Amino acid sequence: MSVVPNATITVLHELTGDGASKQSLRIEGYVSTTDRIEPETADILIDTAASYEGLVGESAEILGTLDVSRIIPSVVARAFRNEIASEALAREVFAQAFGIPAKQVEPATAVTDLQTFLNEVAESDLPQDKRSVLQYLCDEAQKAKDELLVSFNRTLEVGAGQNEAYTHSAARRGGEGTYEHFGHGLKVHLESGDIHVQGVEVSRVVVQDGSYKPKRSKAKTLAKDELRRRLPLGKWRQLVLRRGKYQSVIIRGKQFTPDDFSPIE
Repeated sequence: MSVVPNATITVLHELTGDGASKQSLRIEGYVSTTDRIEPETADILIDTAASYEGLVGESAEILGTLDVSRIIPSVVARAFRNEIASEALAREVFAQAFGIPAKQVEPATAVTDLQTFLNEVAESDLPQDKRSVLQYLCDEAQKAKDELLVSFNRTLEVGAGQNEAYTHSAARRGGEGTYEHFGHGLKVHLESGDIHVQGVEVSRVVVQDGSYKPKRSKAKTLAKDELRRRLPLGKWRQLVLRRGKYQSVIIRGKQFTPDDFSPIE
């Protein structure tokens, strides 16, 4: 038997009533904490009528024709946002490009060399050593592209939420999914009872800046992040309406606060 343990039926019907799919949903004072040292607070407008499968199809079509060499400067630049990430990428790149143990790569020198490479990557007459670096980064970006395409095509084949690679798919959970879907971008987590809002982010107004945790991401991971950012699917969001994580939700001119959501006995 399905239950809605963390919201009243009345409020859910208010949120998913006729016409809701034709309008955006606004979340005020949403607090983002994932991968952050300091949380970010923002007012976010979500298009809940957007089709996830439609975005996957569009993204697969665009990705199929994308030249991965064009994203390399952005991939390196993403790593240079903090010292830990830049050192991790520099060690990986120089170790793999030149066939030496990563522990033998001096981080500070590698970072400087990689930054110089980034500044010169647009030159057509790169020296051989820098061509090796570029080739490694392009190879990893190609792997990232290929893996994303496999995932996108599988989603289009079996349907959104049914891809075996998806952590919350029924296939990964013995035939039972994680969520109960109510339509209009709303679903309930069956274990926690939290209401999730999903759709395309139309706008985000930051009320209070946050800061991200430094991560030692591999080149392929950085490439995947950059590729997703450039695709229509990169605008897809899933936000959790949990007490303490938002101030209010506005849809069709009606405002709901955390007090409007209560457990069902």
